[in-house]
Amino acid sequence: MNSYQPIKRSTFASFICICFLTSIFIVSSAPANALDPLDVDSFSVETATQDIRPLFDTGMLELYEISKFLGYTDKARFKIVEQVQNYDMVTFLGDSIMLSAIGEAYPINQNAFEGMMGNYTRTLVIDTEIGRQLTNSNEIVEDLSEKGKLGEVLVIGLGTNGAWELEKSIEDLIMAANKHSVSQILFINTRCPSTPSSVNRELKKAEERHDNVELIDWNKTSSSTDSYFSDECHVQYRSTSLSLGVVAYQSLIDNWFSEQKEKVLKVDEQMTLLDKTNSHIRRSVRMDIFFY
Repeated sequence: MNSYQPIKRSTFASFICICFLTSIFIVSSAPANALDPLDVDSFSVETATQDIRPLFDTGMLELYEISKFLGYTDKARFKIVEQVQNYDMVTFLGDSIMLSAIGEAYPINQNAFEGMMGNYTRTLVIDTEIGRQLTNSNEIVEDLSEKGKLGEVLVIGLGTNGAWELEKSIEDLIMAANKHSVSQILFINTRCPSTPSSVNRELKKAEERHDNVELIDWNKTSSSTDSYFSDECHVQYRSTSLSLGVVAYQSLIDNWFSEQKEKVLKVDEQMTLLDKTNSHIRRSVRMDIFFY
């Protein structure tokens, strides 16, 4: 009888370990206060595989050793939930075209856009006004800076209403933004029959002149799709869902920011797998772990 008890306990313990190891574990920990150079402080989905013994915290190391002892595997696979936010603040400056697509004119559009941009920035500023021109837009940039509302990225949706001294207006705007350390300027070009074609040409020339200026080509995306618009200029509005025009406009912006996010992750991939895995484990908000 005495020799039976240890065997029974050992069998029961092994059974518990097997059940435990074949389940999915969720480990929660608070994110680190300090940000690394990649600015990853909360966490999108990524998978890493570790072929050698990981430098886990106490508890996770024990789990790994138990798995190895039982002969399950020498590999642990980690599904790390993370959100990469590249910027502290992004500012959108525009006219009624931008207002209708992402601004407060239509809350359903604005709410969708704010949710999307939450993937890329901590603070989002949208400053739009009906009838706004490129002329003297540099003064608006100065005002935004004084109010602490000018972000690292400035997205400009102006030009539909024309401008006096078009090239000068664009250059003055860029100069004002650069003076206040805006790192990236994005111009969304125009698509409106009443807008002179010279506007888009000058915006393209500005992109060619300045390394930190890029063009988001709304004109090309929407040129053959009249169904996007309510009046050939402004995107259609729906009260219960996003219209095709709104989706297309917001997607162009999303694509640009998504590409910047991928660039950050590519730099991250240059870390060694072991360092990368451990860094993410220590700083993740949630991590799903399973052995195979």
